[in-house]
Amino acid sequence: MHADSGREGSVLAADSAPASLCARFQDSAARYRDRIAFTSFDGSFADITWGEYARKVEETAGALAAMGVGRGDCVALLFSTRPEFHWFDLAALHLGARTVSVYNTAPPQFIEYLLTNSGARVLVTERAYSEQAEQAAGLIEHVTVVDAVPGDRHAWADHVAATPADFDFEARWRQVPSSALATMIYTSGTTGVSKGVQLTHGNILWAVGTYMERMGLPFGSAQMSYLPMAHIAARNMDHYGQILRGFQMTLLTDHSEVLDGMLKVRPGLFFSPPRMWEKLRSRIQAEIAAQSDPARRAELTSALEQGLELVRRGEKPNEADIAVMRDIRALVGLDRIAAAIIGGAPVARELMEFFHSVGVPLGESYGMSENGGVCTTNPPDGVRFGTIGVPLDGQEVRLADDGEILVKGPGVMVGYRDMPEATAEAIDSDGWLHTGDIATRDTDGYLTIVGRKKELIINAAGKNMSPVLIEGELRKHGRLLSTAVAIGEGRPYIVALLTLDPDALATYCADNGIEPAPLEELATDARILAVVAEDVETANQGLSRVEQIKTFHIVTDTWAPGGNEVTSTLKIRRKGVADRYQEEIRALYDRRALAGSAG
Repeated sequence: MHADSGREGSVLAADSAPASLCARFQDSAARYRDRIAFTSFDGSFADITWGEYARKVEETAGALAAMGVGRGDCVALLFSTRPEFHWFDLAALHLGARTVSVYNTAPPQFIEYLLTNSGARVLVTERAYSEQAEQAAGLIEHVTVVDAVPGDRHAWADHVAATPADFDFEARWRQVPSSALATMIYTSGTTGVSKGVQLTHGNILWAVGTYMERMGLPFGSAQMSYLPMAHIAARNMDHYGQILRGFQMTLLTDHSEVLDGMLKVRPGLFFSPPRMWEKLRSRIQAEIAAQSDPARRAELTSALEQGLELVRRGEKPNEADIAVMRDIRALVGLDRIAAAIIGGAPVARELMEFFHSVGVPLGESYGMSENGGVCTTNPPDGVRFGTIGVPLDGQEVRLADDGEILVKGPGVMVGYRDMPEATAEAIDSDGWLHTGDIATRDTDGYLTIVGRKKELIINAAGKNMSPVLIEGELRKHGRLLSTAVAIGEGRPYIVALLTLDPDALATYCADNGIEPAPLEELATDARILAVVAEDVETANQGLSRVEQIKTFHIVTDTWAPGGNEVTSTLKIRRKGVADRYQEEIRALYDRRALAGSAG
């Protein structure tokens, strides 16, 4: 390992790495001063260089200092995808303060809880969230709006003018140690009250730095940001990762533009839940089918089939053998990809095989906010399907007697904000973080998640089952499914609540001569029900008898992010779902019981 000289692909030696995110940012800003730091996909703002980025951080820090922000204080940020988030976050860190990012889809009661629990003194937002800003005005000292006209209520521009002339920016950030709190990430609250995970500069530098090293990401590569910064993965990849690796970041304000954004940006790193990877696969298949030249279409199809055959034999496709592999990746902007990451939901093996067949090293990673967002990963040159990879260097990971993953190391959080009992429950007296995830480990150290300790279903016979495993089989085989929720706590058998994917449903209808209709109608259409029932039966073949779905109900309601059914990151709130659909669940069991008695 050698010191970073600014060349792409080089890394900072551990003993020479600056001790805080502030120092690492200043190092990158000096190294890449004239390079582009931020660019807009839709042209909503002019390109911003690293030098300009650094000046905005300093200017913003001065204005925040004039508002009284200092060491240990908290600044809350409520933004859509826009560059201001990045320099406001860093400006607060340069003052020794900590930040918390608020989901812009969060309901008012959660925003009130977060601002109160975090101890935020300042909320920084934009005009699009003026209603939330007004609601927060009575809770904290300062509310400021970055795009308000000077002189308007809460206008940020008025604070910039108040920066003291004697503000010593460099002296302030050089005093920030690695042990200082940098951020709080609030958990999704799937198992109770949302908790504020407190992470230090050191936690983040280790977690993100070690991860980027493992994945072999080149310095200065292109990257695309579209996920909310309140999510630990987005913060690590698109904010802290940019600081450490000098990425040129393209910001997308509209999630529907991600596929088009891929073609423009051609990123070196792409992280997404399975749904976006499924869309990329569909785009590749559609682009191949749309080739006007029959010979070219046949060539691409043959290359894809050949690649799949090799992958399924356990062999790695070679670009020398499949000359058009890069061309296939280029159809969706994956031709420069160095690290491809999938996570956040069960992953079908067929999806992994597809991308490996065209040379995309798609692999699962694992982490949680409490350990800095990343703990294990599949290295690009050593992906094993179905696993979450091997632990990152510099930490200890072991399995408890019941299979729970335990972690000890420099990425583990300081604790939950103002929740000593919850902290003591999560981190034992020996410093081990109890993740709540159950896993197995192979002889080479690769881990495989089999369920959540607190989410196990215990049926009427006392049998323990993982709903995640059951739901994963349903999503794997469900051609029309978006979400699956397994139900069975204290019951004699498992049933499921299912939601349909509008895009997949529309495609199926178009391909099979089914007239377009509202979702409520299609959900009761015998042809659609037959497809779903067939796929449920296929999923059942991969489950033990006690895990198999006996019957199901299709839900047509919209489950809004941050609502009672799913979190802001689309994790299932099992209690919320069970409470809302208790009548439908009861009917499923009653109907099954009646059918059994009739037989």
